[in-house]
Amino acid sequence: MDDSRDLWIVDVEQFANFHSLCAIRLSTKERRDFVIHESRDDRIKYLAWLKNCEGWITFNGIHYDYPLIHHILENKSFFINNSIDKVVKWLKRKSDNIINRVDPPVWESESHILQYDLFKINHYDRPQKSCSLKWLEFSLKWNNLEDLPFAPGSVIEAGDIQKIVDYNYNDVEATLMFWNYCSKAIELRKNISATYNINATNMSDTSIGKNILARYYSDFTGIEYDKFKDYRDTTYIVKLRDVISNKISFDTPELQSLLRELKNSDINLLNTKFHKLVEFDGVKYEMGKGGLHTKMPAGVFEESEDSLIVDMDYASYYPGLMLFLKIYPPQLGIEILNILKILTEQRLEAKANGDKSTADSLKLTINSLFGLMGSKHSFMYSPQSLLKVTINGQLFLLMFIEKITKESGAKCFYANTDGSSFIVNKDRVQDFYKAAKEFEQVLDIKQEFDRYEKCFIRDVNNYIIVKKGGSIKRKGAFELPSDQLPHKNNSKGIVSIAVDRYVVDGIPVEQTIKNHLSIRNGYRPVYDDNKLVSYEIPANGIYDFLIGIKAKRSPKRGRSKYILKTINKGYIKEEELQKVNRFYISNTGGKIIKTYNDGTNQLVVANRVKENVLNKVHDPYDQSYDIDYSWYIKEADKLIKEVDKNYKNQKLSLF
Repeated sequence: MDDSRDLWIVDVEQFANFHSLCAIRLSTKERRDFVIHESRDDRIKYLAWLKNCEGWITFNGIHYDYPLIHHILENKSFFINNSIDKVVKWLKRKSDNIINRVDPPVWESESHILQYDLFKINHYDRPQKSCSLKWLEFSLKWNNLEDLPFAPGSVIEAGDIQKIVDYNYNDVEATLMFWNYCSKAIELRKNISATYNINATNMSDTSIGKNILARYYSDFTGIEYDKFKDYRDTTYIVKLRDVISNKISFDTPELQSLLRELKNSDINLLNTKFHKLVEFDGVKYEMGKGGLHTKMPAGVFEESEDSLIVDMDYASYYPGLMLFLKIYPPQLGIEILNILKILTEQRLEAKANGDKSTADSLKLTINSLFGLMGSKHSFMYSPQSLLKVTINGQLFLLMFIEKITKESGAKCFYANTDGSSFIVNKDRVQDFYKAAKEFEQVLDIKQEFDRYEKCFIRDVNNYIIVKKGGSIKRKGAFELPSDQLPHKNNSKGIVSIAVDRYVVDGIPVEQTIKNHLSIRNGYRPVYDDNKLVSYEIPANGIYDFLIGIKAKRSPKRGRSKYILKTINKGYIKEEELQKVNRFYISNTGGKIIKTYNDGTNQLVVANRVKENVLNKVHDPYDQSYDIDYSWYIKEADKLIKEVDKNYKNQKLSLF
């Protein structure tokens, strides 16, 4: 990948009688816009600019924007020598064909311009992660959340051109913002492309791992990729007695019974749901195809004068189990384990040498190796091998918990996939670490330990954990807005901010919520050499109160749209909103209703509150926003009470 290429952030719009492209140069922020319309014909300078373009940054540009421009570059004479009306209609037909997938895609190898597509890099073309630029604008707190000013296919008048160009530039600027957000992912792909001589520019993390593994496997075995790319292991009927390692055994009757039951079970991996529940030492554990986790009441766990909280986590647990138990996809042979061992050793060496780039790319590859055994699109596909890893992983973790409990008297209160947390009496700490060390020799996978001061846990996927020394782990409902991936929903972030400050610092949620607009920077300053460098919890003013909504299609009810109903002088006014909107709960405002093609309606928020739409933010710290603080306080209180029924007076005891 050539780092020296001149890059432009680009967005294209196409209507029935109008075409535009707007671009911002990455290096200088120079702006260029080109329009084709009966009132403005930029074709000559447009084509000259396109011919000199070296690289583009787009959002979903590989699927839409570039194929439309490729059509121009492949038909330059037609583009220049025909009438505006004919050319724009020609581009509109091509645009429709691209959207409706009538025409074949333009492969990257055929492209005249280097493409960085942030949509593909972040794997938003995967249904589970599907995400629009508009939703990113909400998640990343873009000031102008603006939808297309005219319906697709509209006839554009000369007086409307500037509106579209302004909208076009807004999307380009938002794409630039997201490019900066993705800087680490971009840099990683540049380094991987250079190191492995592959074009990783627009690959998802999984695709990168798959390609690196293919390169290693081909080099290691001498087999060309074309000869093994279609390898698949399609063994779906599995007898668990053939899967479970003979190294697994238990001392307690309830776990012995579980092991016997499992060994007498068969699983059809195509349609059998695997689920086992076992209770040991007063704690319920749930097994599944993925990993072990505890099922127990929510609660608050804290260190005391008599006890410590110790967490044990395995480093690269599932890849480690593959090496330890010699589990590999049978179609590839044991060579794949030799590759895994080499990759693991290289990563450790890179980490020791401070080579973060190499260490990160190898970590991505190692983690992909396990996941690709579950992908039907991968030569690694082997669901039976995947099950061998996860079943044994869960049983070994139960063995560890049993040994720790039996030999140190510690109480496990949390387990999830590759680790477990215990309350340990201070006079038995040495027994705890001795038992753990003995088990590490049995399993031969490195254990990593942490001390916790406080655990505020709703369930295995929703918690705040304060580590010894002050660092904090958050997950699920307790993640801060700044922690969450942008394709997810970080609505009403002030709630998690207020709960975090209550749990960690003891500050009442009402104080945080009511004073938040006056906080310009954030909470919990971070210092480096006595210099303020950042804040652990950023404060983003009104953005932290906003709630995002996006119109979707329902299989049963059809397309949806949002209507804002307000009352003015006794009359009800209805306003159709954009597809993606943001709003806050206010003391004055209206009601947002989601309506479907079949005529059904539903309130976006309960009837007792009012909503103010705020798609354009001028000053996020403006004190005049008429926020209904009581609603946000109730939401924070509700989240706290889900963990601590008596709010802050109850401490859950396991002894």
